Amino acid sequence: VRVVDDLPAGIELISASGAGWTCSGNPRVSCDLSGSLAAGLSADVIVRVRGTAATTVSNSAFASAVEADPNQANNSDIETTTIS
Repeated sequence: VRVVDDLPAGIELISASGAGWTCSGNPRVSCDLSGSLAAGLSADVIVRVRGTAATTVSNSAFASAVEADPNQANNSDIETTTIS
């Protein structure tokens, strides 16, 4: 499993980690899960960031895997946050 988080301008990476995850990159953070993940289970990866200025940003992250995925509709998320 791979999770990619493209950090928008104005966002500074603090860390990216999780049990079983190897993460690298900035501003494109790519995290790979070692081993396999059984159907119906989840594995948390945490990307910590800091805003560099007061603004509104949208951040997107995407998950993918080599194995077939019966529900690709839940493989991405976009969140908008106001930094004050």
